[in-house]
Amino acid sequence: MLWMDGFFGSTKLAQARSNARKAYRKYYADIRGTVTKQRLLEFELSDGWEPLCKFLEEDVQNVRSPKPNEAKTIQIAFGRLAGKAIRHSLVNIAVLVAVSATVVGAAWSMLL
Repeated sequence: MLWMDGFFGSTKLAQARSNARKAYRKYYADIRGTVTKQRLLEFELSDGWEPLCKFLEEDVQNVRSPKPNEAKTIQIAFGRLAGKAIRHSLVNIAVLVAVSATVVGAAWSMLL
């Protein structure tokens, strides 16, 4: 949990939580103090595509912009991630079982 100490000033969860708002504000103040105004975009999802596309010098796309904290979108994203993690775990288990069965089978045949 070294990252907690580095960013929030403590490895203890309760203290890190109490430091979080101050650390957040300091981090963004440091960014604003380092990056020039021409290279910095203060962007919120609720602003839509226009400020982002203008900043990137791109045409505005005719696509619905995401809505922050949209519960259904978050549920779908986590569902996909969980499904992917489960599939990868099952593949890993299958490989482990196959390798173990091969080793045990080879050892058994050598004993006979």
